[in-house]
Amino acid sequence: MCELMGICANLEVNAQFSFKEILTRGGGTKPDIGDGWGMGLYTGACSTVYKEPKAAFDSKLAKKIGNMEFKSKIFVSHIRQMAGSRRSLENTHPFERRLFDQDWLFAHNGKDGLGAYYNSHPKVRDCFKPKGETGSEKGFALILNALKEKNATNIEVQRDIIKKLADDIARVADFNIIMSNSEYLFCYYSGYNFLYYVERSYANDRNLILKDADFEVNISEMKVLGEKAIVVATEKLTYGEDWQPFKPHELIIFKDGVLSQYPVENRYCIQTLLPTRIVTVPNFFAA
Repeated sequence: MCELMGICANLEVNAQFSFKEILTRGGGTKPDIGDGWGMGLYTGACSTVYKEPKAAFDSKLAKKIGNMEFKSKIFVSHIRQMAGSRRSLENTHPFERRLFDQDWLFAHNGKDGLGAYYNSHPKVRDCFKPKGETGSEKGFALILNALKEKNATNIEVQRDIIKKLADDIARVADFNIIMSNSEYLFCYYSGYNFLYYVERSYANDRNLILKDADFEVNISEMKVLGEKAIVVATEKLTYGEDWQPFKPHELIIFKDGVLSQYPVENRYCIQTLLPTRIVTVPNFFAA
């Protein structure tokens, strides 16, 4: 089973603390998840991706990156357990493509089932095609093509397209995703396995202990005054924090380290394609 991790902050932060856990789990304490690792981040609006088709635990590059203070407002990370497609760089997450003059990053967790869905939807496969063999990248291509087809430069339209398509894919495949366009962090949970988020801020004066790495830190020592961040992950990465589970078929969009919680009058509902399930998504953009 692959694992996801994403970070969204209001200031540029480094991901050393959380990335230590990814390094330890990827082929270490989780030996099955040793077929690749990757971390994507942004400098302004420009993305950079570091990845290798090998275990993070055994990677000199991953360890070097883990000791460097890369700073970004958004990170997208992944450790891979391959399922059907070979171990290679082009099959390693996160994937990176450019649309609407934005760099998009994408990582996926779920059992393969996307290939058949992708092959049954040829009409939307015009512009973006997978460079590798994974169903995950095919899912990314489907989303990008759907956004391009509707010229979805508006965040509200992007939200609706991603939600509708993710729900449809979730009928036939497990589809937990983290993706970003440098401004927003889109996170969707299909109901497969787990997906959690936690809020961190300078005001949280508490000790955090990584679950797998032998490391403990006080959160106030990591943050600066006014700093806020959201961490999203397949598994709870720490002890001592209030990790919140995603609901099945829920899309949450984060921006500037803020969980999308707004007054009730600013909320609206999206009826999913899955029967009887309603997901409430706050209106980010009323302000």
